Amino acid sequence: MSAFCTPFRRLCCLAVLLVPGTVWANNLTISNVRLVGHDPGAGVLYAEFDVQWENSWRVSTGPANWDAVWLFAKYRTGEGIWRHVMIDAGGSVAPGAALGVATDGTGAFLYRASDGMGTASYSGVRLEWNYAAAGVAPDAEVELDVFGIEMVYVPEGAFYLGSGAVEPAAFYTYPDRTVPYRVTSEAGISVGAMAGMLYFNESEIVYHTPGIVQGSIPAAYPKGFAAFYMMKYELTQGQYVDFLNHLTYDQQAAHTVEPPSAPAGTRVLYRVTGDGSKITARNGIEIRTPGASGTPAVYGHDLTDDGLYDQAGDGQHVACNFIRLEAGLAYADWAGLRPMTELEFEKAARGTAAPVAGEYAWGNTLIAGGGST
Repeated sequence: MSAFCTPFRRLCCLAVLLVPGTVWANNLTISNVRLVGHDPGAGVLYAEFDVQWENSWRVSTGPANWDAVWLFAKYRTGEGIWRHVMIDAGGSVAPGAALGVATDGTGAFLYRASDGMGTASYSGVRLEWNYAAAGVAPDAEVELDVFGIEMVYVPEGAFYLGSGAVEPAAFYTYPDRTVPYRVTSEAGISVGAMAGMLYFNESEIVYHTPGIVQGSIPAAYPKGFAAFYMMKYELTQGQYVDFLNHLTYDQQAAHTVEPPSAPAGTRVLYRVTGDGSKITARNGIEIRTPGASGTPAVYGHDLTDDGLYDQAGDGQHVACNFIRLEAGLAYADWAGLRPMTELEFEKAARGTAAPVAGEYAWGNTLIAGGGST
């Protein structure tokens, strides 16, 4: 399962008609997309494409991990709403690569099959879609968009929660605040003021509902011991635009500040200051074509304010600011992902090494607070 994605190209088909194209995102390129192996009788077809991304690795020593690309897709028939493509396990890859389809079919991970570093380049990657199971007729007019995002694999292993110092609200092994809590499996964890249990000082947490310290973390809750994937980079403005452009009008309205019916050129994400002024602060997401009730808007990027959309320097690869937690959760769900847990965050940041007392999981003693936008 991946904890906490960008389109690479769109293809359209009437039966099996393709429109070629390529999209870049986070040094990831997917090109030469085509439909192959269409079997109307079985209701199955394959999207085949080439994938390349920079700074790829797989190592069997040290962290013993690798990076990957999470692949997922959306489709719609006619001018209908976009729906998620459920990927079958029948895909394939070129020599040197491996493909792991998620057990729920929401996407697949493409990664190196053996140790190596540098640019990863694979031709003929195939994803299988049983469109008949989705209720799509073999002669239907279908639009299919495929997306990809770079990920990092965090391997299975025991790790520590807390640093062993007395920083506010840190995890520790009750009753000694200087003893970090060691997570050694995905079994349930008892939480409370009893010797050996996981604990933290409830009174030191600023945003916290009182009375939840006692209890247990169930076995089904991801604790970080088991292997998982996480996004390699922050959510970008380009990724958020892709998300917005695949929503209904009402969904777009829920995840932007300005309504989808606002005039073309309107910046849709920003922060309002105390005097009522708007700060866009390096966010260039704008409405290209206004929407209306029942008709979604079309969004684009114009960070340079020159009236030309989606040009180099228009902010597609800038981290997306001014989005609420609810929007981030909606994006993750749309991409077939989920948010990582705090336990997984400590595992990903600190690894399996013993913690340094007073050092936060990210490697220093500095912490800063911030308000929501």
